[in-house]
Amino acid sequence: MTEEILTGYPSIDKPWLKKYYSDMIEKSIEPKTIYRNIYDNNKNHLNETAILFKGFRINYGKMFDDTEKIACALKAFGIGVGDVVNMCVSMVPEAVCLLLACNKIGALANFINPLFTTEQKVELLNETDGKLLIILDAMFSYMEEAVPNINMEKIVILPAVASLPLPIRLWANIKQKNERLSVFCRTSKKYLSWKKFLDSGNLFDDETEAAYESERPAVMVYSSGTTGASKGIVLTNDGICATISHYNSDEFIYDRGDTFLSIVPIWFSTGNILCMLMPICLGISVILEPVFNKENFVKDILQYKPNMTLGATGLWTHLIHCVEAKNADMSFFKYPIIGGERVLPEAEHKINVFLKKHNCVSSIIKGYGMCELGSTVTTTSAKHSKLESVGYPIKKVNIAAFDLVTNEEMPYGKRGELRVCSAAHMKGYFKNSQATEEFFKQDASGNLWGCTGDIGYVDEDGDVFICGRTSDCFIAEDGSCVYYFDIEAAILEETAVMDCKTIQTEDKKLVAHIICGDSYSGKEDDLIKNLCARCEKLPCHARPTHYKLRDDFPVHANGKRDNESLRKDEENLIRV
Repeated sequence: MTEEILTGYPSIDKPWLKKYYSDMIEKSIEPKTIYRNIYDNNKNHLNETAILFKGFRINYGKMFDDTEKIACALKAFGIGVGDVVNMCVSMVPEAVCLLLACNKIGALANFINPLFTTEQKVELLNETDGKLLIILDAMFSYMEEAVPNINMEKIVILPAVASLPLPIRLWANIKQKNERLSVFCRTSKKYLSWKKFLDSGNLFDDETEAAYESERPAVMVYSSGTTGASKGIVLTNDGICATISHYNSDEFIYDRGDTFLSIVPIWFSTGNILCMLMPICLGISVILEPVFNKENFVKDILQYKPNMTLGATGLWTHLIHCVEAKNADMSFFKYPIIGGERVLPEAEHKINVFLKKHNCVSSIIKGYGMCELGSTVTTTSAKHSKLESVGYPIKKVNIAAFDLVTNEEMPYGKRGELRVCSAAHMKGYFKNSQATEEFFKQDASGNLWGCTGDIGYVDEDGDVFICGRTSDCFIAEDGSCVYYFDIEAAILEETAVMDCKTIQTEDKKLVAHIICGDSYSGKEDDLIKNLCARCEKLPCHARPTHYKLRDDFPVHANGKRDNESLRKDEENLIRV
């Protein structure tokens, strides 16, 4: 591509393609199920490690054998192509095999978020018309209130230690015995132990693998529900395999036997696809961490020394400030990946300084995506990374910014709503055609563009920049729309500020919540004076009326910032 033929519009020019080998761009995606894709890539490596869990290794041969046992049990219960299998599980080996077994028989693997409200769980599970609900015993407390109102033929209880050696299982059962769960299992025919579930498949001796069908639903995860009703997001074999295929190329440098620490929960598309299915497919061993928190993130990195992992900004920030990691050698990292939310330059710089100081040869790898678009949309690489950019589109993805009023594409550098055309996009929202139609916009060529709800722009190199959400604003008294991220951009020019979130309270206070960096002198009055001066270039109605200095931001269980808690936090505000 040459400058002479550039049109000025990203979706047409696709300048990011210059960053890829030409033969990889045109490489087609084989029409296979996820299971078949993973099996074919690893059938000659059955003795290699697929999964590491609590220090124990499970090779590909055993993983496929366990998958077949589960597939037989599912078939014995009358589950087949198109049926939904509901699961409330975390990152344990059986969860991997459950997903693969569902995929093998053509069923839809539905991963429910245990942190939803009881009402949400009842509603979302009942609308699936599923026969089975599989609950990890360690997560039963999250489901206990919902269970009596869920319409399932059987509820299977999966022990968190099912894959561990017998002595450990016996010890765990004694130490962690759940008396209430034991009572449920003894007194109700609705409950079924994991062993009895597997035993039910012993008499099934027919073929379990369903033939490939284009666009067949494979996995369902859910939107967060933090800004509206949570919706089931149906992902297909074709879409998930398209995402995996991006990494199965010469640009992604790895060796079979490399390790990937998978700590992002399986009920998120990123945890499901990028952190589990992708590495297993490529021969990268996944280290499964069932408990998602910042302490385990640090512990697992120091213990297992993974070649790759993905964490939100908060996890990486915790690592670099953790005493245990102060003298740790990080030379084992090939791909330290950050995602889930926008990474501010100061935080990115600090993480990279830490990694370099601790002998890591790679800078942080950034990315951007959303469940509806198959998890990953953009990525940086060792060769191509810009400060503040979330990277460039992965293969089989087109992206551009669009004017929210005219729906016209914006030229390079001009911001609008980012919309994505991806081979990995969802089939749709589960039983919600209206929401599906609202998410997609079809162009004249019939291509579907997913509306991300993010404001951003694309530069002439094809790098993508995120400014904030389309909803990240308020209407001023003069009727103008004020974006919080424009205010934050002015505040972040102050070198003492490491992070900032501006939000309007219910009583119309415009509050800037500030986290200071190492250069902060501790003189609060001077800092506030400087911040007010930075904001003088903004319209009067866009200047914060109050400030608050904080040590950190409240977060949701998924690690993303809890803006609603910030909105309600009016303690110790500094009025200007």
